[in-house]
Amino acid sequence: MSFSERRRQEFLSEQHWLQEVVDIPEVISMHASGPSGAADSEAEGWTLSLQSIARIRYEYLSLKYTAGEPIDSLRADLEAVVTARETATEQLRQYERNPNAIGLDRIVRRLLCMPWADRSVLSAPPARPPSTNRSVA
Repeated sequence: MSFSERRRQEFLSEQHWLQEVVDIPEVISMHASGPSGAADSEAEGWTLSLQSIARIRYEYLSLKYTAGEPIDSLRADLEAVVTARETATEQLRQYERNPNAIGLDRIVRRLLCMPWADRSVLSAPPARPPSTNRSVA
């Protein structure tokens, strides 16, 4: 099946798709290589970098869906988005010293709107952040 027949949206050109397939992994790698320089501290820089990775992974998943990639192949990408979001949220909590800080919840809402999303996570209890208090016996 040709790209134009497979894609789910007419506005996505094959040329744009092919360029993004090359660029996005490189951009993720760049953000993962170190903290963002657009920050006042290393901790803030990592927070910005990890939030960018989570956002870009979501955009990549959306792009693959729009390009007509098979739904089953997107499940691993969805896992990567969730993992990136969890990592970014943990970094945000450490940076803000707030165990209740929530980052990127807008992305999760978008993910749950996708036709193949598992909406049962809405009824699951929230995950507890790992305890940083260790008692000495």
